[in-house]
Amino acid sequence: MPRKSFGLLILALCFLCAESSLAQVSPNQHYGTIVGTVLDPTGTVIPGVLITVIEQSTGKHFETKTDCEGTYRISNLAAGSYQVRIEAEGFVPEIKNSERVSPALITHLNSKLRIGAPSYSGPQIETGAPAFPAGSIFGSVRDTDGAAVPARITAIERTKGNQYKTTTDSNGVFRLRDLPPGSYEVKYESESASGSSDKPVNIRSSEAACVDIHLPITESEVVEVCSATCMIETSEISVTLAHRGIELRVHADRNIMSPSADLWVDVDLRNTTSHPIFLYTGTPPSPIFGYRILAFGSCGCPGELHGHELGVDPHTGKRLAAAGADGPIVRVPPNGTLTDHVALNTIRDLTHPGSYRIVVERPDPSSALNCCEEPKGQPLVISNAITVAVIAASQ
Repeated sequence: MPRKSFGLLILALCFLCAESSLAQVSPNQHYGTIVGTVLDPTGTVIPGVLITVIEQSTGKHFETKTDCEGTYRISNLAAGSYQVRIEAEGFVPEIKNSERVSPALITHLNSKLRIGAPSYSGPQIETGAPAFPAGSIFGSVRDTDGAAVPARITAIERTKGNQYKTTTDSNGVFRLRDLPPGSYEVKYESESASGSSDKPVNIRSSEAACVDIHLPITESEVVEVCSATCMIETSEISVTLAHRGIELRVHADRNIMSPSADLWVDVDLRNTTSHPIFLYTGTPPSPIFGYRILAFGSCGCPGELHGHELGVDPHTGKRLAAAGADGPIVRVPPNGTLTDHVALNTIRDLTHPGSYRIVVERPDPSSALNCCEEPKGQPLVISNAITVAVIAASQ
């Protein structure tokens, strides 16, 4: 038996024998994993639930959504204490504090959500078996570690050949609505793989079918040849470990694009303190609030997206009110959110095929006595990371 196959067999046996909530997961001794299943009060699984895991010492956070079986998995978490938020439209959010993640172990966190008035802050999602006027297909595309994979999705009506297309969002979730009843083949196309669902997907009026696609992680060695013009020197910014008063989140309705196409993302700033905060704001095309977008591809390219640096207008290069100079002030109440909508391709050339990791950062302005000056040395708040892919247009 090849050595690699033998190792996989041992790993499978470990999972079968595990009886506790912690089990060995990988030879990587530095990182852990959180997995779980989300149910409604009747014990029915809830697909599409937003799961946010926040490292309590740094404020760094990670996101995913539950799949068709109501399960989720977030890997590569540094050992430490985490807050886990579980949010679904139509349900009361559940927050689990001080959940420990240990190196090379799996932490199991299952939840049963209560129906009620939610204070939901994530994107609109579909849960349970929603009543649609026509048939629908929804699901997710992820790798074996649970990470979202950017992909194009095409549903082909098997009798008539009609095609319905969409793409995944930044959580790897896709939705195809208003499908005529019938039998469909669901095809996917990612940067590194393409294929179709194993079985036909049968759609009936006013019902939704869930299809999850799991792609293996590419293990082939990739040799990158980096251009000197692409190497961008960046300075390391020390992060003060402190309670975070704001939270940043970046989300894209789709995370796959063709060269030169528009790619829009939403950047949310949420006040997590118990008191209002006051921020200088800008007006479009300036950022609604000051932040900096970072994007990293192969060889570190394109590097920092400086079009939305704190206080710099992406079109004129002039200082923005959002940096703290002569602009309107907005009051953000506790649990309030500011949202900016920005086209990435207008502030940086993303025409080269490949995958890019996008994050957002800004200093934390949440001190009750600090209205807008944002002095140096404040804790740096970093958003979740999303992956976007640029691939050629499908034929």
